[in-house]
Amino acid sequence: MTLVNQKILNVKPITIQLYFIIVFLLFVYGIYNITGFVFVQEADKYLTLSEEVFKGDFNDFFAIFRFYMSYIIYLKYIKQLFSNSQIVFFHLGLLYVSSYLIFKIVLSEFGDRRTAYLAQALFLFCYPIHFWSLSLY
Repeated sequence: MTLVNQKILNVKPITIQLYFIIVFLLFVYGIYNITGFVFVQEADKYLTLSEEVFKGDFNDFFAIFRFYMSYIIYLKYIKQLFSNSQIVFFHLGLLYVSSYLIFKIVLSEFGDRRTAYLAQALFLFCYPIHFWSLSLY
């Protein structure tokens, strides 16, 4: 085992997770500087539909958007607590928790921290996922 690998394995896991959080936030901030928050077109459709469902109108919900029911219901309840831009931050928090769970699953399956960190990093720095999270669709 090389000296670099020994140093990586000797760093406390919480320190590595803090580095991941900082770099993840910088990565998302970079995407935000390029695209900003997107609440138009597709995002507007889902936000409007979640408001209709909240009011009790389920016509389009079951007829057209039944395959997106889980996301629309998620938006329906989360919109009661947060504004649109706050939903994005809540969603980013959920994405980080998901990346940590990916880390734990890979660690339990393979038993290798480097593989688990790689899997978490691949998820955290996947551009399409985070572009989607800034767009709410």
